[in-house]
Amino acid sequence: MFCLSSGSLYPYGLNRVFEIAKETGFKGLEIVMNQGYDSSDASYLQELSQKNALPIVALKTPTEGNSPKKIEQALKIAGQIKIPIITVRSPLFTDFKFTQWFKTELPKLQKNTNIKIAVENVPYEKGGFLPKYAMRNLEDLRRFDHLCLDTSHIVTQKLNLLKVYGVVHKRIALVHLSNYNNNQHHQLLKDGIVPLESFLTKLKADEFAEPVILKVTPEALGGDDLNLVKTNLKAQIAFYDKYFA
Repeated sequence: MFCLSSGSLYPYGLNRVFEIAKETGFKGLEIVMNQGYDSSDASYLQELSQKNALPIVALKTPTEGNSPKKIEQALKIAGQIKIPIITVRSPLFTDFKFTQWFKTELPKLQKNTNIKIAVENVPYEKGGFLPKYAMRNLEDLRRFDHLCLDTSHIVTQKLNLLKVYGVVHKRIALVHLSNYNNNQHHQLLKDGIVPLESFLTKLKADEFAEPVILKVTPEALGGDDLNLVKTNLKAQIAFYDKYFA
């Protein structure tokens, strides 16, 4: 199932995001919770999903300003409107209290819910002289039952995407699909150095059944040129279909 992250269109309102995703041919949406109050309103999200006949396959907590409270809120919303997955990113390296909570309490939350809490592999970045994120290595993620595999983040850690997939594939709850080009994350699928053709071919061979979510920047899609955005979104679907569908 090829879906779209609402973060790919975050400058647009959620109503328009649903309409664009439906019109261009995506099968579902991942909603990012930092797109204003609407992205945390369970009733409104359900209304948009039903109006556009487009399921919400995952709910992603904010990249910035994430916290135990945000994760618990996401679980509550997901439970209310039957979203099967929430996606979370590990804390900042300097947020020691949240990091400890993440290590000890998040696995406990998972044991008490049927909603998959998928921990995203973070990019290798530095905040000054220190790493930006805690739990940035694959070894750190072994404590979690479910993972979100971000293909452009893998490259920043100088890891082989197919080898990483081979190690963690049984725990992947969803994939964030994008390329990496000129030191930029989340670029269009054909633009960059990530071997997405081989990766998608492998997913197809393995009959991978979890959501694959297009997560690219609004600028890569065309910014405020809506016609170009729609053209590029359709081109991403064509790329996916060529190697997976």
